[in-house]
Amino acid sequence: MEPVGIVRSCWPDRWGIPRQPGLAPSAWAELHLAPHVPTEALRGIEGYSHLWLTIQFHAVTHTRWTGRPPRLEGDRVGVFASRSPHRPSGIGLSLVRLASVDLGARVLHLRDHDLLDGTPVLDIKPYVSWCDAPVDARSGFAPAPPTPRPVFFDPGAWPLLDGREATARIIAETLAADPRQGRPGWKQMRVRVEDLDVHVRVDGEALVVENVVVWQGPR
Repeated sequence: MEPVGIVRSCWPDRWGIPRQPGLAPSAWAELHLAPHVPTEALRGIEGYSHLWLTIQFHAVTHTRWTGRPPRLEGDRVGVFASRSPHRPSGIGLSLVRLASVDLGARVLHLRDHDLLDGTPVLDIKPYVSWCDAPVDARSGFAPAPPTPRPVFFDPGAWPLLDGREATARIIAETLAADPRQGRPGWKQMRVRVEDLDVHVRVDGEALVVENVVVWQGPR
């Protein structure tokens, strides 16, 4: 199946990406149309606030038929009863906010997403609230959003964030979703946001940004 586009995202590494869309409203992404897709395919899309993206989990290498969602604290469920990316088809579904459309550049500007940089997009469909959000829906073991963690920045973390308030918001929202993903014993971690390597410590219920440096590893 040939992708219709590729995502460029504020998250260059899958570690730390919030587990669902809607947890990091400031997160940005760009969906670049593939060369074979005419811009005519986007006609009318600006009339929608949100889009469904059918995506390929390109960074996932194997299937897990069961998994341990963080909310269940070690209990297992089947892959088809979870939102795990380790799926037999390698295909996922993501709901994103459409911020703007740039037909000249062949780009959809997105917000409030959960997409890794480089994600192939297989299809784009508009979100329609009256049929996509049934009022009697049940949500299994995840009936409500997770409680955000408090996030603080040490003074030493600010030099590279001076003038980059939008990036600081993405960092805070990423950490508020608790990247530990059910690993409460972890007291130190690092996440990547844009071109930055963010060093974090856990202090009780809070996550504290200790240092922010320019990422020096492979792109």
